Amino acid sequence: MNVQTIIEQAMQTSATTTTYKDIAQHTGIDRTLISKFFAGKAELTLCDVLSVTRYVAPADEKEIVLLLVDDLIHAPKPANVKVALLYLVNNGMYEEMEELGQAIPKTHKANIAWYKLIEALALHKRGEVVGFNMVSSIFALNFDSPEFNALKTALFAQGSYTEGDFNHLFNFLADAELSATEIKSDFLRRSIRNYIAELMTNAYLFRKNDPKKCRFYANTIRGNCLTGPITLINNEYTTGVSYLFEDFDKALMHFNRSIEGWRRLGRHDRAVAIERDDIAFLHNYWRKELPQGSELADSARAHECFVQGDVEQAQTIALSLGMSAFDLFVKGLVFADDALLLMSAMEYRLKGNNFFAALPIKFIQAVGIKTAYTNSINSKTA
Repeated sequence: MNVQTIIEQAMQTSATTTTYKDIAQHTGIDRTLISKFFAGKAELTLCDVLSVTRYVAPADEKEIVLLLVDDLIHAPKPANVKVALLYLVNNGMYEEMEELGQAIPKTHKANIAWYKLIEALALHKRGEVVGFNMVSSIFALNFDSPEFNALKTALFAQGSYTEGDFNHLFNFLADAELSATEIKSDFLRRSIRNYIAELMTNAYLFRKNDPKKCRFYANTIRGNCLTGPITLINNEYTTGVSYLFEDFDKALMHFNRSIEGWRRLGRHDRAVAIERDDIAFLHNYWRKELPQGSELADSARAHECFVQGDVEQAQTIALSLGMSAFDLFVKGLVFADDALLLMSAMEYRLKGNNFFAALPIKFIQAVGIKTAYTNSINSKTA
């Protein structure tokens, strides 16, 4: 079965009648070209096929993409290969990405260079090569095109963010956005801008401690039809974090969306981690009763006992906690120890997490310490 047949079957079984004219109006593709495509007399670019699929046959998108990728493996078309590789990595289809990348002819130097960037992005997303190691792997790569320059610079920004090199982070992001404006392909431009927005979302929340600006970029990701499922799930999670100290219901809603997304992908470990850590903290912070049967880490149990007024039990549990930023926060809280709270804030700062660094400072009783620390935070994040 070919792509045209799959789409036409979806059109025939749809509850509403869809014509070639409707497709043309919705996608902006010439109506005559659409007619020729379905008659097998003309080809559409991969971007155009994706546009038609998402309008007429969204449930069949993965099957259609796999057919297109198979065609590209046997007859690579440079422009389509570039789009397909970015699509595959954005949707976590790493095996198909590698198979397509290895099929690129050696004479297609632009696509070979592009594949190496995509490969680096995939290794980062899988947590296999991150930070400066990722940057080192692509540093010598060079090809003069707006999409290449935008993605390479965005990967530099990702490396800076991972390593806590915030001095260069926002400069890299600004340069990547500037290159992205020159990309002709709508798919490539919007996909790379989406990646830049994802970095902006995290940078403004955790580095700048600016939840509103974080949510601005999060909304652009949510409103982009090219956003892959993993990016959407992470975006829901980050949005939930941004509401932690502002709105219990909104934070819980976004956390639950993230949990549901991970469960749909079979990543129950990620879903459980959010339930155990973030949902528990959210309820404790707002002094809400935790759902029955909640699995809690020792730090969350100590925090829960403390907010319920059982300080003695909280202190008993806290004695077994370690030296992570959150463990130090809980110990400082239950023992009313400003030094431990300050150590917690400093640990968060060292990780570039100014959003959570503000949490222990809120509970420090010594006004002088709190004022000095807050002034330091403000001067270094301005």
